[in-house]
Amino acid sequence: MPNNPFGYKMMYPTKTGGFTYFQSSNILNDAHFADEGHVKDSSNYQWTMSTSGPDAVQFGKNDCCDQTVIDGCSANFEETVKRGYMYKSDDPKDVEIQFLVKFVSSGSDNGFAIEGPTGSHSGSGCCSGFAYKFDIQYRQDPTIFQFRKEMFHVSNHTDPITGEFTDSRFDFELLGSDRWIGFTYVHYIKANGAKSGHNTTNSVVLEIWANIDPINNPSNGWFLLKRTEDRGDWGDDGDECNGDKDQIGAWSAPKYRLKSNDEEGEFIFKHLSMREINPTGSFSTDTGGDNTSTTEVTGTLSLKYDINVYRESPCSPSGSVIFYDSPTDGNSWAFHIDGGDGVHRDRIGIKASNGGSLLVDQPPLKEAQFYFLKSGSPTGTLTVRIRNANGTIKATMGTLDVSTLTGSFSMKQFINLSNTYVMVTGDYLLAEYSGGDSNNYVRMAKRNTLYETGGVATQAVYLDTAPATNVWHVFTNREIAGTLLN
Repeated sequence: MPNNPFGYKMMYPTKTGGFTYFQSSNILNDAHFADEGHVKDSSNYQWTMSTSGPDAVQFGKNDCCDQTVIDGCSANFEETVKRGYMYKSDDPKDVEIQFLVKFVSSGSDNGFAIEGPTGSHSGSGCCSGFAYKFDIQYRQDPTIFQFRKEMFHVSNHTDPITGEFTDSRFDFELLGSDRWIGFTYVHYIKANGAKSGHNTTNSVVLEIWANIDPINNPSNGWFLLKRTEDRGDWGDDGDECNGDKDQIGAWSAPKYRLKSNDEEGEFIFKHLSMREINPTGSFSTDTGGDNTSTTEVTGTLSLKYDINVYRESPCSPSGSVIFYDSPTDGNSWAFHIDGGDGVHRDRIGIKASNGGSLLVDQPPLKEAQFYFLKSGSPTGTLTVRIRNANGTIKATMGTLDVSTLTGSFSMKQFINLSNTYVMVTGDYLLAEYSGGDSNNYVRMAKRNTLYETGGVATQAVYLDTAPATNVWHVFTNREIAGTLLN
């Protein structure tokens, strides 16, 4: 994967002819950046932001950064989403923002946020204050994160899919750690991604990437911390700005912000960049040389590009095409709970059934991503397998040490690039775990409403054993949350 001019990996290619901004050595001289009086000690690409809450720095393409969007605080969401922009038509819709930060000092527990796209707001009830956000609670151990949507200023809604979450790689308090941490915030509009019944057919995808040691590992240390997609059902008061109640912000706006409400906050940043990206594109490869010689070849040339923009790393070895992608909704099933009747649940997963199952007639599965948490202190190994209708194991996708789970749902990958088995009707894709007890157990995320399958016969299932033998429970109106790739 190519690196940007600062030496850090780029997650997505720059859009041809798209806007790019890489901060100068003294960011206070940059036309695309506004410090709002909160930046000091800017030199050698490093600068300090001090806050007395709420305070922010801002950056963007056009007229940075006191723009009045079309209709100002009375911005009309119905008209904005049809137009596709709040301010100017060439404001970037699809962006990748990257920076390094140290969390130095704090006087209040008010967090830090990456926000945008958004417009200026002059007070409460201001519709131009619509913004997507990624919040970082840097005084917590482990660090707590969340995506939020500010429908208007001030009306914030936590993402119902991902909620508040932690990550095992951030098992420390950021404040006072004296560590550079890298963050990459990705925002792009996905065509035809919205649920039906909205004033737009498009959805908005948000990703946050992180690097906990960007100084020593500037290129290969990045990982996808979390991804979410606003397809609807996020927020309930967009109608106050003449939009859908759960308005999807599928438009561009003039600026992005780094913001904190900390009453005595100090943050050191360096290497801020913003690029307009092509989220479905791929990076080209230049092998060097003069490329002046020619060779005649015969045969069939097949040109392909990697359309999987959801992987932990676009260069990591895993499946490349997503064919099932169902987010969590807070519901789950538990393995091995004895309710006093001796019944144990050993297998949870998906059945490939008749009627157009997403699992049937697909190329061999290469990667499964599912969500798990633990209660108490279960031990042992969970295995993801493909079994046929008779229970014969056809492929093993991977294993998980359940003691490494936390009390919050986290996505786990099970990768088998050598799998050649093609699933057929009646097969099962199962997470299997037979350990634990009523106080120490594992839960697997499911959905109580259909999201991905849309009613086709891919059924959520679980298997109860002892004292009954192999009793399958099949649900046509449930879905296992997760992502499948081939």
